[in-house]
Amino acid sequence: MMISAIVFVFVSWCLISIIVHRIILLGGESAREKIIFWTRRETWFAGYLIVISILMAPLFLLRLIPHAGDFISWFAVAYLASRIALVLPGIAVGRAVSLGLSWRLTRRYQIPAFLIIGVLPWALSFPLSFLSGIWYLVPVRLVAELLIALYTIAAISVFYREVVALEYAVKPDDEGLEAST
Repeated sequence: MMISAIVFVFVSWCLISIIVHRIILLGGESAREKIIFWTRRETWFAGYLIVISILMAPLFLLRLIPHAGDFISWFAVAYLASRIALVLPGIAVGRAVSLGLSWRLTRRYQIPAFLIIGVLPWALSFPLSFLSGIWYLVPVRLVAELLIALYTIAAISVFYREVVALEYAVKPDDEGLEAST
């Protein structure tokens, strides 16, 4: 039962993320075209999410470092996420963005990427940690976490759009990036 719940949440977030990325990057019409089905795009998206999770898993071992481990682990995860996150909106709009290309695209924008994709979502989430022991505020916390997650997806989309525009002098749906197959 627990595994099916995890799979359901994972699949739901893949679908929601793709829809949000497409709305932000391609406009509202793309959402009307998107009937919620599982296609090759969703499979690539889910696959990359799994790969990203596997890449980040060892960074959580840094938490074992006495005194500063939590901060070092958080910093490493946030930095890595901010450098490779451009893969996800690229897949959502049908443009080939590998982990290596995402790393290269964010090379000149490491600090803004880290602040927008790593620090700001954490800063918004941090106050929610104080609500964890208050049972009657669980719905408030869940709604707030949902909104923060949607902000993070939107921030990654906007960051992708701006970086691609700066690096390729095109809109993400133009021919500046090779279409994925």
